[in-house]
Amino acid sequence: LPAVRRVDGSLADLGVAITESIDRFEAVAGGLDPAELRVGVDPLSALNGYDTRSAFGFLHVLGRQIRSRKGMAHVRLAREFDSPEVRTLAPLFDAVLELRLDGYRLEQRWHLSDGGIVSDWFPVDERSDGG
Repeated sequence: LPAVRRVDGSLADLGVAITESIDRFEAVAGGLDPAELRVGVDPLSALNGYDTRSAFGFLHVLGRQIRSRKGMAHVRLAREFDSPEVRTLAPLFDAVLELRLDGYRLEQRWHLSDGGIVSDWFPVDERSDGG
């Protein structure tokens, strides 16, 4: 049951809208299995005009709410990994996925919060050229 809802207003308004959407999804689904709830947030547009501290607080509360329902949040932050915004927000998440373009090949590297583990760079799509 994918849903997209545009919210204009404060972070509190956005939080209320997300909570209402999660409640509605849970009611329609008759309860949620682990990882069935997935919430995507684009903080560059959703948090436009707010400082990193406000974004941290909002994402912290949102993360707690989603974890309480055994869900997953995917947050897109189009910034360099070593940017102040990423360094501030990264502790809120289990992992940070870093992307780069190596020539014509898109590659990924994972930064896992638990234990400070960092993967090597590897292709995003490892399918063979044959499809």
